[in-house]
Amino acid sequence: MLRFVSPGREPAEKGTDLLVQLKDIEKGKPARYVLDVSTHLCGDPAFPIEVATGQLKTTIEDHRDGYLLSYQIEAKVQAPCSSCGELLDFVVSSQGRLGLSLVQPEEGHVVLKPSDLDVRFLEEPQLDLQHFFDEQVELEIPQFPRHGDEDACQRHYSEILETEKKTDEESSPFSVLSSLLESENGSKS
Repeated sequence: MLRFVSPGREPAEKGTDLLVQLKDIEKGKPARYVLDVSTHLCGDPAFPIEVATGQLKTTIEDHRDGYLLSYQIEAKVQAPCSSCGELLDFVVSSQGRLGLSLVQPEEGHVVLKPSDLDVRFLEEPQLDLQHFFDEQVELEIPQFPRHGDEDACQRHYSEILETEKKTDEESSPFSVLSSLLESENGSKS
């Protein structure tokens, strides 16, 4: 859910996208948005990140070189351990500033000044707040999340093997014969 803090400038809703039209932001009048994020998946489908709860607070102001985005993100997420696959809990807390430029760099060799390193070049004068939130969450999670200690992965593997062993024994076509033999041996005693 998006809460609009600055009066008079509502974002456009396009499907599930929450688009802020940058051209509607007036010089000297920052637009403030608060996005309350509900449970959803983001990231690589092979190793998805599940966002349990989250919030994005943004302020966007017209700037001489484009727009200036100040943001703060708080989120509780889960990502699979890259070793054992068990879900790990992460708390994401991030804040920063980012320039939004509508002027694309020229084709070919691009030389960025130090001031350009925190700039996002946009093709259209709009910003999808949900997409921005998901990108920032992905950047805060380790590329290959793992348990803090290897023993946790080993315990998880042991639990999986125990469960599989019990399931295999129970689903074996010979388990019925085994139980008949055991009951027959028990009745002969």
